[in-house]
Amino acid sequence: TARAYNGSNTVALTGGTLVGVIDGDEDDIGINRGNGTMANANVGSGKEVTTNIALSGEAAGNYTLTQPAGITVNIAKADGEDAPDYTAPATLTAKSDETLADVVGLPEGWKWDADPTTPVGEIGERTHKATFTSADENYETVNEDWTITVDEATSINLGVGSKGSPEARQLASSVQTKYYNLRGQPLGATKPTAPGVYLEKHGKHVRKITIH
Repeated sequence: TARAYNGSNTVALTGGTLVGVIDGDEDDIGINRGNGTMANANVGSGKEVTTNIALSGEAAGNYTLTQPAGITVNIAKADGEDAPDYTAPATLTAKSDETLADVVGLPEGWKWDADPTTPVGEIGERTHKATFTSADENYETVNEDWTITVDEATSINLGVGSKGSPEARQLASSVQTKYYNLRGQPLGATKPTAPGVYLEKHGKHVRKITIH
């Protein structure tokens, strides 16, 4: 019987009739289908099933059963929310001058549908769509709208003139360059060395970089 992935390599068997039963034995013999077995539990179409069907009833000892050949089953992906690594975002926050890459609270496996450099929006509750992809390919993806609480951006008073106040100059000089993967998850202030595409953010400025 076709079903969704559940981590087991067994499937229920249905249907089937006995051929070659002598007249008068029909009421004294039956079949115990049991479960069929696949080579693995993974998702797939037309997966071969090995059977271990047995005869039952008073006349069972008078017959020999040949196991059926060509039995297959389709195993579909399971609901993504049932994946062992699925976690729904609890609280998502950001500042009004930040992008989706800066949002705090998006769990592992989630990725914003929009480009990570997309601004989160003005102060208030802002909705953005994100997709969860399990590390286990036997589960469907999950696509949902999530609400981000956007707070006022931290303002810096640089003072009058080009030099500004000592406090402002010190704060400006302390702004670090930070790096993120394309899912918007922070990687720290050290430039990645592994080949790939990353986001580099310095203050309000965000750009994509490629490491070869």
